[in-house]
Amino acid sequence: MQNFRSMWSNLCKEHQALVLVLLLALVMGTTFIILVPPWQHYDEPTQFEYAWLVANQTGFPSNGDHDQQMRREVAASMIEHGFFDDLGFKPDLLSGAKQIWIGISQVGSQPLYYWLAALPLRFLKATDVTFQLYVDRIYSLLFMLVTVGAAYGFAVELTSPEHPIRWLLPLSILLLPGFADISSAVNDDVAAIAFFSLFLWAGVRLMKGGFSWMRILALVILSLLCFYTKSTVMIAVGLAAIPILFSIFGKARKRIAWMVVTAGVIIGFMLFFEFGYPRSWYQEAGGTSSNFSVAGQSPLGDKGFKFNLADGNSPSRISQLIPADQNQRDTKTVYTVGAWIWADQPLTVQTPTLHITDRNALRKVDVDQEPKFFTFTEKVGVKERPYKISLSPGPNPAGEEFTVYYDGILLVEGDWDGEIPEMENHSGDSGLIGGEYFTNRIRNSSAEKNGLALRTWVTAALSKVAPGNPNLIIGLIQDPAPLIGYYKSTIKSLLHTFWARFGWAQVTLVGYRPYTILGLFTLAGILGALFAFWRYRSQIRWELFFFLGLALVGIWGAAFLRGVTSFMDGGYYIPVARYAYPVIIPTMLVLNIGWLEIMHWVERFFKIQQRYQIWVLITLFIMLDIISFYTIYSFYHA
Repeated sequence: MQNFRSMWSNLCKEHQALVLVLLLALVMGTTFIILVPPWQHYDEPTQFEYAWLVANQTGFPSNGDHDQQMRREVAASMIEHGFFDDLGFKPDLLSGAKQIWIGISQVGSQPLYYWLAALPLRFLKATDVTFQLYVDRIYSLLFMLVTVGAAYGFAVELTSPEHPIRWLLPLSILLLPGFADISSAVNDDVAAIAFFSLFLWAGVRLMKGGFSWMRILALVILSLLCFYTKSTVMIAVGLAAIPILFSIFGKARKRIAWMVVTAGVIIGFMLFFEFGYPRSWYQEAGGTSSNFSVAGQSPLGDKGFKFNLADGNSPSRISQLIPADQNQRDTKTVYTVGAWIWADQPLTVQTPTLHITDRNALRKVDVDQEPKFFTFTEKVGVKERPYKISLSPGPNPAGEEFTVYYDGILLVEGDWDGEIPEMENHSGDSGLIGGEYFTNRIRNSSAEKNGLALRTWVTAALSKVAPGNPNLIIGLIQDPAPLIGYYKSTIKSLLHTFWARFGWAQVTLVGYRPYTILGLFTLAGILGALFAFWRYRSQIRWELFFFLGLALVGIWGAAFLRGVTSFMDGGYYIPVARYAYPVIIPTMLVLNIGWLEIMHWVERFFKIQQRYQIWVLITLFIMLDIISFYTIYSFYHA
């Protein structure tokens, strides 16, 4: 009887703590709703537009749908609240036929969030759009409460009663300014975060509790909710197989489950990927032959670039980014572009195209069955730079089928028009041209080095459910040289926006080097977690570690690589941490484990009890929140 009373008392205390945490989440979210002016969240005008269209038009919106009067009202509200003050332009509210600009349309994105966000708007059709926006912001707080509640349930599954993680995990999540900010926005991220958090909780519960049809059904439903909410959490559909598999085999046959996972990874890799695509080259458009062997014809090595032109097919194009030249220049620079080109019959094709900051340079040449080396020169201004080279034969107006070959692609400084280079090796990395030594700016110029690519059927399947070009991303991952600057900027951006960067990422914390301090704070948590995992390695349930690790790597990896394709058009898009927030629970779990591990050593060597250190940690979070509130107020209202 005494044990029962003790358990009941502990349960009541924990539930009271959960209620308090949820109330704090409401306070945090409401504060951000009040502080952040209308429309000053990522894509908020067009996110709201999608929900408004669902609520107000007949039938579900499709690509291109908009309401001009609604856009006029939103744009007027944006002007009224200072949205365009620093942008240097204002939309034309008197425009008749031309679509009034309020941002990039979100219509066509996965629909579930917008259908849910439209529910309150159906009863507010006669009200002002700004008022409707605030109602939907309040509605978004429900998803924040779901995420915080899921964090508590997640912690309960993994820890014993009265373990500090049980309340520290949800508390640290709701006190995270960046998370609270996005959770008070009209944005499909809030639903993606909530549903994926529930999915992770359901997966852990299934693996901890064992096989149950109800638990499996809940997991499957949540994975489908993720699929129809946002592309960032579609990974849930594949991840669901892991908890289901381990629950079916149970603890007694866990080794069999691991064998199935290992076999699945190997078979999946063989089914989805092919080896032999030229490394450092990326498929941008159309399709090229998967067979690059041209032995007996290639002037350089045994391979080359092969394009099959058939009537009705769009022109194929493969490309390579050119690493930035670190040399400072004060005059124009002449570049020579060259390549061996031939075909299976005489025709006119394009040379390699040199993509410069604001223009493209190429030539049309006549080729036949005999490989010939073609060159041309191009002057590049001081403020310009060549950022990409691409290969494409161009259109096929004749309507017949041709095969065109390229080999030994050359990009070198200087005027060497008409000169044929003598390459040092089959890869064409360097050699002599006009009697002078050169280093080729093109890597793997003869397609001799192999890389990985997705098989054609996988690319076609992925393109139907997710935006972007997956093969392009696969190619870029294998070619880090031109993206070092992007990777450095992205790490910085993800760190800043994960903790506290607001608006459209333009509102940064005030104070002395706040992000350096937060970076050290993050690094301490990661290093502490590594020590903790090593210290408790014998107690880790590796199937849970594998499941959560895949989620972390998958979501954070996708966020990290989200902007790489922008470089293909000379752009520079740096992603932010909202795309990684769906794994906010395991992310904060790792950091909390690390901080608690550091507290363990502080208590051991300095005799400072852990509970006092935890209060210091909470105080630091509260101080960060206060600085964030002051930052936002100063930026928008002072």
